[in-house]
Amino acid sequence: GIHAAVNRQTYGEEGAYFIEEALSVFDALRLYTTLASEIGQTTDRTGKIKVGYEADFTVLDQNPFKVNRQDLAQIQAKLTIVNGNIVYERA
Repeated sequence: GIHAAVNRQTYGEEGAYFIEEALSVFDALRLYTTLASEIGQTTDRTGKIKVGYEADFTVLDQNPFKVNRQDLAQIQAKLTIVNGNIVYERA
């Protein structure tokens, strides 16, 4: 989803669609975090890593702000935590 929003192309395809609608990496990630919390009207308990908030987050194997934007689709999840519990961990 981040790759598509930033590069305006589906994974593995050449060319872009509606490139004028491309988002920055920051804005694309924000859609999945703080803005998702706002849209879901759960800002009192989600959207931040903060004491008292639901601990839902994913640890990535690369920093999306430091990779070439064309390589965003190659980033892998290393760890996913939902409500404070590890629900996925890549060996």
